[in-house]
Amino acid sequence: DAMEGWKAKGIETEAASRTLTGWAHVDPDAAQRWLEANPDLDPKVRNKLLNALLTGAMANDPQNATRLFTGFPEEDRDRCLATFTNQIVQIAGKDAGMDWLKSTMTAGADDAYIQRAGTSMFDRILWSGANRQNAASMVRDLEQLASVFPHEEDWLTRGMGQIRDRKTIGGIELLDELSRSPVFKDKPITQRQWNSAVDFALQRDPAAVEKWLAENPSSPIHPTVQEMTQRKK
Repeated sequence: DAMEGWKAKGIETEAASRTLTGWAHVDPDAAQRWLEANPDLDPKVRNKLLNALLTGAMANDPQNATRLFTGFPEEDRDRCLATFTNQIVQIAGKDAGMDWLKSTMTAGADDAYIQRAGTSMFDRILWSGANRQNAASMVRDLEQLASVFPHEEDWLTRGMGQIRDRKTIGGIELLDELSRSPVFKDKPITQRQWNSAVDFALQRDPAAVEKWLAENPSSPIHPTVQEMTQRKK
């Protein structure tokens, strides 16, 4: 078949990976059987082809792709984790990704793997669509993730870095949304987060911060943002 041809011509090429992706899109089980029947492949090539298999399988049927991924040996699952979480969020949606994370946690996976899975899912959700510029959207997703996975303080800081780099006052908007969130409003904002949001914005666009203060006098974080702004003058 085509993959056997690539073994002779250059299985490590991008074209070979695309061929396996296309095959997995049509018949993922057959593509997996071929991969399993070739255990002598170079580990780097095998890793590349496993990711190609998942990409095609997810486009064919997200539920079946999840079944294939779950059945991978532990080492293969680790190697393909980023591809899997990226594909399930892109193809099946964030809810499907969260359902998979829930099932992983209840299936008795070890804590280290659950931590990696949760972090990988957070990264995929963080980089998705509206979350790149919309603080409200990001907080809604963080609320859902926190309801499934133990809250990680670092996630908020990383999320802030994502949104502020696209909008100068994005970090302030994120803290504002968090301060109103039923999930996060009682969690203290760390000094690192205040600095990452407010000092960052003041250094780059103090007028935008002044404008935000004027437009949001009732925000729970208004007094602190105003105090930090005054200290910079």
